[in-house]
Amino acid sequence: PEDLVLVDPDNALPGTQIVRQLALLEEESALVCADIDAVTGEITQIPGIVPPCSQGEPFGPLAAVLGTVDQNGVPSVQLWSDPVSTNPQLDATEVWVFGNYSADAHPVHVHLVKFNVLGRAAIGGGPTVGGDIQEWENGWKDTVISYPGETTSIVSTFDIAGLYVWHCHIVEHEDNEMMVPFCVGDPAGCGGIPVATPAEQAEFTTGLTN
Repeated sequence: PEDLVLVDPDNALPGTQIVRQLALLEEESALVCADIDAVTGEITQIPGIVPPCSQGEPFGPLAAVLGTVDQNGVPSVQLWSDPVSTNPQLDATEVWVFGNYSADAHPVHVHLVKFNVLGRAAIGGGPTVGGDIQEWENGWKDTVISYPGETTSIVSTFDIAGLYVWHCHIVEHEDNEMMVPFCVGDPAGCGGIPVATPAEQAEFTTGLTN
């Protein structure tokens, strides 16, 4: 061990061109509207009424899903079967900001890249729950914990072209729609699947000059 020479872990990355606003979300049932008694907690389904509910409120199993956040701060769901909304250019350095709008902490894993954790902030400006970067979060990572009610920011250079996924690493979540693909480089090299245009991606990205 005394002869080991370690590479400096202060991994300087090239200047960032793009910041992507991404989302961790939970969805109510798309099929059930119900009245919930505020005193007894009794739940009564409203026959024939489906979300968006004109009576009662959505009720049913929650689904953990991923998505994007537009420039007005409004999150929307991205399903596996939707066109790919995230298309970094080959060798581009990007900041990805995971806004966790769910009630749970999620370990977020990004395939085929290493990244640095930049920090956390509260959605809407309140106090943080997970706090800022912990000592063990310094250096290269491929997974980061995103805490509820917070944004967690990472930075990475996408240096391998192709089709990959980012997802929650809780098995039950990644097996139930909390996993979506992203395409690095030319969409023609990503299996011919539909990919959002640069103009469409601009709705949830911000350019940087550093």
